[in-house]
Amino acid sequence: MRGLLVPAGDAGVRVETLEGMGVSVCDTINAFGNRVILVDDIQRASLVDNLANAEGAEIIDGSEAEELRKLANSKPRGMNEREATAYREGYARLAERQRLGFCNAAAHKAWVTTFAWRAQVHRGEFTHLVRVTFEVGGQRTTVEDRAVSEAHAGAVIRRIRREQAKKLGGKSVFVTKSITPIQSAPPARSRARDLARRRVAK
Repeated sequence: MRGLLVPAGDAGVRVETLEGMGVSVCDTINAFGNRVILVDDIQRASLVDNLANAEGAEIIDGSEAEELRKLANSKPRGMNEREATAYREGYARLAERQRLGFCNAAAHKAWVTTFAWRAQVHRGEFTHLVRVTFEVGGQRTTVEDRAVSEAHAGAVIRRIRREQAKKLGGKSVFVTKSITPIQSAPPARSRARDLARRRVAK
């Protein structure tokens, strides 16, 4: 099965035209501002579409259509790092094919990364201890948190610094930060309490 990639605003009219000319439309897929019209007979569909429209549709393979369906419409709950990596690589491929703008692809990749971090925090898969020390009125205070990866630890530190600056109105002075690997996640019985007081970095 193959598909016609068309602008989203034209999809309804094009589907009606194809069906009116006897072309069987199997499905339509949302594709980041476009639509993919899946058909059994791509040659007939392309001929009809070209005759009916000044600008013909681009023909794409069924595998690419399904990738567009997955990346545009679904984000699995409880995403793990392997799945997040697959999504990020998929958005990069779409940007290279000009199916998705590079800025939009970057935004989607960042969203997937944050989504995966949240799922890992929910599962208690902590790997690093984060400590950030500030000086307030000559006295030092340390804020601690945990992270699910070294990259997440960097985001946690940025979040802590933002929160500290907002809380003290710029009166605190950043002193040091540290990221230390930890051997294992906390016991399951402590996770609910931990989630109540800790937020994943945004």
